[in-house]
Amino acid sequence: MLSSPPALHDAAAIDFQVLEIMEPVRLAIAATAFALADKHLIVRVLHDSRHTRVWGDSMRLEQVFVSLLGNAIKFTPAGGSILINFAVSPNAVEVTVTDTGIGIAKDALDQLFKPCAQAEEAAGATRGGPGGLAITRDIVRMHGGSLTAWSGGIGSGSSFSVRLPLALASRPLSAA
Repeated sequence: MLSSPPALHDAAAIDFQVLEIMEPVRLAIAATAFALADKHLIVRVLHDSRHTRVWGDSMRLEQVFVSLLGNAIKFTPAGGSILINFAVSPNAVEVTVTDTGIGIAKDALDQLFKPCAQAEEAAGATRGGPGGLAITRDIVRMHGGSLTAWSGGIGSGSSFSVRLPLALASRPLSAA
């Protein structure tokens, strides 16, 4: 028996199912393939063979990863790279999208997730649209997870990490 999905105030907006988190990530990579190819960006995915099932809405989680990949594409110069790394703990999976882009000023990191706020970057560029990352964070929170960002500063690239609870079995599944 699997643990139940997180209780939410807006549960009607999410169609919870047990799903493998790699699937919405694959769909997001496919959805951004043309933009990745256009800028000659290399995407590497580090995912071990462990199952990483979460309670979630595949379409909503795809939306999260399209948003994060879109930001990485927007702020990574042609020929750069994006790494998607999966880290699994006993109760959660963390999916981190790291780019070799322009980075984020340390004093702008706390502004990234504010609704209708945009962090100004080098050359007047902005990260995301009005509230884009705030909406992305809200979707992750609706899944019982968290979204964090960090950067070494301008010129150092950036990382966005989605942490979601695993859909854990309360008892081992027996081999039939």
